[in-house]
Amino acid sequence: MAINLLVLLHTVLTIILVSGILVSYNVSSIDLKGSLYFACSLGSASLLGVSIAYLCAQIFATSS
Repeated sequence: MAINLLVLLHTVLTIILVSGILVSYNVSSIDLKGSLYFACSLGSASLLGVSIAYLCAQIFATSS
């Protein structure tokens, strides 16, 4: 449970940080919605990678 909360917290902080940095650049082609969409896509890709890692950790035996 602790790992799940840590990954979720890390993903949420990454989304906030990336969208904040993109908005702070003041680029006319990237507005708030665009930066949030991009940051959420990075966050969902992160969650997908973590879920694949969890699945592989459960399937394959450890070397010890």
